[in-house]
Amino acid sequence: MNGIPSWSRDGKWIYFNSDRTGKNEIWRVPFSGGQAEKITENGGLTAFESTDGETLFYTKSSPSPLFARSLAGGPERQLVDWVGVSRDFAVFEDGIYYGGRFENGQTPLLFYQFSTGKSRLITRVDGLVYQSLAVSPDRRTILFSKSDSPSGRLFLLLWGKVLSK
Repeated sequence: MNGIPSWSRDGKWIYFNSDRTGKNEIWRVPFSGGQAEKITENGGLTAFESTDGETLFYTKSSPSPLFARSLAGGPERQLVDWVGVSRDFAVFEDGIYYGGRFENGQTPLLFYQFSTGKSRLITRVDGLVYQSLAVSPDRRTILFSKSDSPSGRLFLLLWGKVLSK
């Protein structure tokens, strides 16, 4: 089965996960058509490319640590120990916004900064943030879905503070 697609930054590739080798891995295929190539070796579920197109950031399950791998090859490296649900991260040139470990009825929204290799708390959201996280290009708004109750009602929320700098 193939799923969870995302675009390369230049629009030439589509990344997706597939279990065609017996376990979920990240693959990419040219948008214009052609052979798919496997990118990960040790599992992969959701992937987004870096803004410069040189690195792939990905999870392996849901929840999962967040990993990075150079698209030129080489070993993967773990960046953070927990991304809540597969699409709960957004890549920028200086770091990655992500949903952290749900605890005490809240989900922390964090920013992993490439230059320091550390994460900092942006805010805490009451309820479980899941299935997606999107940050506006000006970083003034985070868009996400969440569940406040066991009934699983979904909410679309906007958060209007400056997130970095």
